Amino acid sequence: MPALVEIPPIPIHDVTLTAHGYGEVPVDASDARGREPLVDLVQMGLAGENFYAISNGGNAPYRKRLDGSISALLARKGIAEKLLEVNRFLEPYGAELYLWDAYRPIATQAGIWDFFARTYEAETPGIDHDTLQTLLRHYISDPRAFHEQDPSTWPTHSTGAALDLTLRASSDGTLLSMGAGFDQMDASAHTDFYERALLAGEVPPDDPRLLNRRLLYHAMGRGGFVNYPKEYWHYDCGNQMAQWNRAKLFGAPLKPAWYGYTPLPDGTARDKT
Repeated sequence: MPALVEIPPIPIHDVTLTAHGYGEVPVDASDARGREPLVDLVQMGLAGENFYAISNGGNAPYRKRLDGSISALLARKGIAEKLLEVNRFLEPYGAELYLWDAYRPIATQAGIWDFFARTYEAETPGIDHDTLQTLLRHYISDPRAFHEQDPSTWPTHSTGAALDLTLRASSDGTLLSMGAGFDQMDASAHTDFYERALLAGEVPPDDPRLLNRRLLYHAMGRGGFVNYPKEYWHYDCGNQMAQWNRAKLFGAPLKPAWYGYTPLPDGTARDKT
């Protein structure tokens, strides 16, 4: 088995990014990849469970099924194929991907936005409107102005090319430690959190949280995915957020996206809270 300590560090970024500015990126409607269908990732051989459709209270901080959530984990066909390639890379490390979320209906996106708006208002009584909006947009695509014909309003998960995922042991399915839970909206969720802790002498170089994040980051990067630095679990490919983050973080030319908004396929069950 390859040594985890030999995996390079995650780059530390001081660029200020939010889950909002990517709406400026154009979408090339002529690109054939944008017409790829959504496919079921579990049926394709990937592991996971849609976090927002869990109804037994095991999906903190929500503790309930979110309105409009779907049980299926859906993504574009090209994205599914890339994820299978990532899993092949992970095999020698005894690890595999585990998905929490992929395609997300607008109703579910609205539920997440509303949940954290209420949470922040309760935690910070008297918070002003602009400060609240800025705080929310650090982590959440704003769904309130969504219009199917306006690319600047498309939440990234509505493209079928955004993913929330982690790693698990391929031997027994145990989730590998990442040092923060899914949708834990604080600094510990930032992808480089343990890199900064290492530089500060707060964790040793063999800390499993540090090494597991490195493995996930570099495995997904090899597959063509771009991480959103405020969430170790969030990756995009070919959509507006991927193109925006690639340009802002690595100085790449800002190119059009090819995956835009796609509606939920007919016959896909929508769940209620």
